[in-house]
Amino acid sequence: MTQATIDFLRKYDPDYPRKVHGASRHDIERVKSLSGQSLPAAYEDFLSTMGRSMGDLKVPQTNFSIDRVIEFYSQGAQLPPPHYLFIAAHEQDPYIDYYLDLRTSNGSDSEVVRITSEVEEFKSQYVHPLFLSFQDLIFTFAFTLKRMSYLAHRTQLIPSPPKAQKQGLELADTLSTLEALALRMGFQKLLLTSSRCLMLERQDAALYGRATPQGGVHAELAASTESEKNRLREIICDHTALV
Repeated sequence: MTQATIDFLRKYDPDYPRKVHGASRHDIERVKSLSGQSLPAAYEDFLSTMGRSMGDLKVPQTNFSIDRVIEFYSQGAQLPPPHYLFIAAHEQDPYIDYYLDLRTSNGSDSEVVRITSEVEEFKSQYVHPLFLSFQDLIFTFAFTLKRMSYLAHRTQLIPSPPKAQKQGLELADTLSTLEALALRMGFQKLLLTSSRCLMLERQDAALYGRATPQGGVHAELAASTESEKNRLREIICDHTALV
């Protein structure tokens, strides 16, 4: 999984593989010991490949390094229930850190949630579902933060329930409709894509769409020119419930 991400980013940054650094087996075993948990295969693969450094794939105000994970479990602070595995710290207010919900693990991957930190007592309302898998999280960061950064003009799109109702569109079909439309416009679907996390690109544009755990849809479009971004956005808005 992680190697597929690196291979994808190498197309746009040939030096990227030399910028990432994996964690040692000793440190990975230390995370298991300190947390008292087995690690889903997707996360352990990430640690062994990029756990020391993600290179210049920077998630704003967020630290995914294994050193930060070890620090978290070593400091003896009040922790959320043990089925939540800490994987990254958000280091700016609001402090809403990243966890894997191990109750959803199938051995290879788990859902990703964010949990409000620096509170006196854990409560379930502090848990915010984010991604249906760790794989989707990493692929999303690679695509939106690095691949799409090479395209100068970007815009976000959100679903409009009133528009969907007026035009007889199903919000649940937004992602599949967006995919079919993009393919007709010359985009290619990436192998990194999952059923809930859509990534498509062509030489002058890139399109990202995600079905959220709450049942919503988030989409983002990037293009090399303002005029092409506007043209693509207009087509998408004309044929989907996105605005």
